Amino acid sequence: IEGPEYFDMQLSLTGPTQAVMGDGTGRVTILDGAPATRFVTTNKKINGGTALFDASISPNPSNHEFILNIQTDRSETAEIRILDAQGRVVKQLKTVANNLRFGNELRDVIYMIEIRQGSNRKILKAIKF
Repeated sequence: IEGPEYFDMQLSLTGPTQAVMGDGTGRVTILDGAPATRFVTTNKKINGGTALFDASISPNPSNHEFILNIQTDRSETAEIRILDAQGRVVKQLKTVANNLRFGNELRDVIYMIEIRQGSNRKILKAIKF
């Protein structure tokens, strides 16, 4: 593969089960207990197999809070910006943790969640209802 390769996917489960999808270069794992009405959306960047940086958000959509999961092999702080549909920054967060809960205070709209860590960047869509 020349240069980075990107792919998007959306998976849902119909009951308590575990689903793993992978080919040796990228992997997505859905954990137990995700109801059929909830989705985990992830964007994965495969960069020659050298650096790991992945982010996913669940449940999505949500009527309560979201859990942002960041998988990385770096120890530096990740910066998160939550933007509304007009591109306005609604909230900014920083974390070194792999999991971050947020969203209780957010209004019921569609948000773009931007995650930056060093030169890595992901943008995820989150729906609050």
